[in-house]
Formats: sequence, C-alpha cells, structure tokens
Amino acid sequence: MSEQKLKKSSSFFSRLKYAFAVKDAEPLNQDDLEFLDKITNKIKRRRMNIPAGFFFHMLTPLNFISSQALVVLEPLLGPFFKEEDYKRVIKILSNREGLKIFVDKLEGINSKNE
Repeated sequence: MSEQKLKKSSSFFSRLKYAFAVKDAEPLNQDDLEFLDKITNKIKRRRMNIPAGFFFHMLTPLNFISSQALVVLEPLLGPFFKEEDYKRVIKILSNREGLKIFVDKLEGINSKNE
C-alpha cells in the first residue's frame, strides 16, 4: 500500500472514530431525584414494586429508545399526564443513568419491605 493511501485511510478512520460517539448526559438534578422518589412511593403504595422492578430491569437496555417512543406518542399520551411530568420522564429515560437510578430506588424499597 502506498504511503498516500495509508495517510488517507488513517485520516478517514480518525474522523470515523467519533462518528457514533454519544455525549455524556448531564447528571440528574435534585428535582428529578425527588420526582423518582415520588414515583417509587406510589408504586410502593400499590405493592407493585417487585413487578415494576422486573419490568424496568428489562427496559434498561432500551431506555433511550423508550424515551424517543414517548416523544412520538406524546400527542396520544399527553392528555393523560401532566405536561411537566411527561417531559421529565422523557428526560430521565434519555439519560443513561436515569433508569438505573430508578431501578436502584425500587430495589431499595424491596429490601426495606423484606
């Protein structure tokens, strides 16, 4: 391979290196954490924390896709929820750590109940 082709290919790969990079999400703020506490307490009152934990564990790999699905479904689901809460759920799901924190809170409730 000639030197010129080698330079072009290395330049191409150096540019491609960041093509699919996803920037780190901002950490959840205190309001988001309080919102998650409110949701976990509602789930606890209904005694649905174990099924919810299973469901959200399954959803973990798809949390960003789920947030985008909620954006698409907003015209249909929006009337059933407060707009502020709906937007907050989308924000939390789009954050990679958001769903993990929520599941950890649910597991904390599970361990307290045992």
